[in-house]
Amino acid sequence: MKFFRCCLPRFVFLFFSISLYFWAKPYEAFVIVPVVDILSRSCDGTAQERVKFYNNLPLSPVESSAYWPRIHQALFNETVWVIKEENGQAFVEMKNCFILDEHYNKKEVQGWVQLDDVYATERAIKNRVQYGFPAPIDYRKSAQIVRPTLVIYEPWFEDQTQQIYSAGTRFIRAPQDDSEDFYAINLFDKSRHKLLKAFIGKRIAIIEEERSQQQQQDLFLKILDTWCSYQLPIAYVFGGSSFCKLTSAQAFLAPYCFGGKSFSCWNSAEYDQKVMSGLDCSGLLLRAAQIAGMPYYFKNSLSILRGLKQLGEEKSLSVGDLVWTKGHVGIVSALISPQFIEAAGYGRGYGKVHKIELKKRFLGAANWHDLLFSCFNHTVPTNINADGSLSQDNMPLVFLRLATLWDNGDVL
Repeated sequence: MKFFRCCLPRFVFLFFSISLYFWAKPYEAFVIVPVVDILSRSCDGTAQERVKFYNNLPLSPVESSAYWPRIHQALFNETVWVIKEENGQAFVEMKNCFILDEHYNKKEVQGWVQLDDVYATERAIKNRVQYGFPAPIDYRKSAQIVRPTLVIYEPWFEDQTQQIYSAGTRFIRAPQDDSEDFYAINLFDKSRHKLLKAFIGKRIAIIEEERSQQQQQDLFLKILDTWCSYQLPIAYVFGGSSFCKLTSAQAFLAPYCFGGKSFSCWNSAEYDQKVMSGLDCSGLLLRAAQIAGMPYYFKNSLSILRGLKQLGEEKSLSVGDLVWTKGHVGIVSALISPQFIEAAGYGRGYGKVHKIELKKRFLGAANWHDLLFSCFNHTVPTNINADGSLSQDNMPLVFLRLATLWDNGDVL
């Protein structure tokens, strides 16, 4: 009896410790809102303060900062791993992309979202709605098409849910209900916790299927060209990887405070989205590449630099090759009439995704040979701002061969 009284507290403690471990074990979940910002810190306030905290992030800081909250954006139906829950929020991890830190350590994208914006896989199975969610893109695994899926490459407004879904959103198809002009899909409705049958115009959707390297690359370039062809542009959003709308508003400077740090930021009065929809330079390439089915998982410019091989002097430049500089990346979109595609920030007066003639972007660059000469001779080209003035913030360029993406059996 004495032994029992002595050991009972230890057994109780051990039981609750084991229970807590399994209760807090990471679990798989799906994003159930069109776009969610993944933030670098959580909010300690009330529910009302949390909503304001997550839904009022500006477009971009004036200067890059390690304290800027938006790390990434996840789209509807994307898979996340919930590491822990806290005060109505979830600390999540994504496997469809990764970053490299300054020491070249590979890290998954991790951050905070509102708990109501994700839906546990176990719960989906219990409610028999799991067939509305596609298999995840995961850089650790080879892509496998388990169920028929499609992906949209332009924004899509859905009547039943009254939601605008971002380009890059993937859906499970219901091909038996397709029509001549529309693909049928299963769509999870957050408000009713059930699957709806919805229809997406074939013009904006791509069936996910096995494609050759050349087919993937051609589709990637077609998507980027399409995104640069609208009368209005896609906004530049720092940390952004979504495209739900085009913008006509001029960005303006405004103060913003986050985590005790004050920033001067670019903002827009036009946005009626809960989350700012748009793309930054790496988000542009990541989103377009994954729509095209490419094994491209690079979230930041350093991972791009390490993930692709540099163009050597003995190699010819190709359409689709990347033009990299510290903190920024763009893409070669045309050789004969040299053009360049990028998501350009507000500091140089652009603040949008655009295609631009090379001579209007780099001083004295009449063709790609001029820039290659600068690169191979270790000189620094001068950037041209949107108003025609010359930038004082210039960095050496590196050319990266897109074709070497498929050389990486084990990513980095």
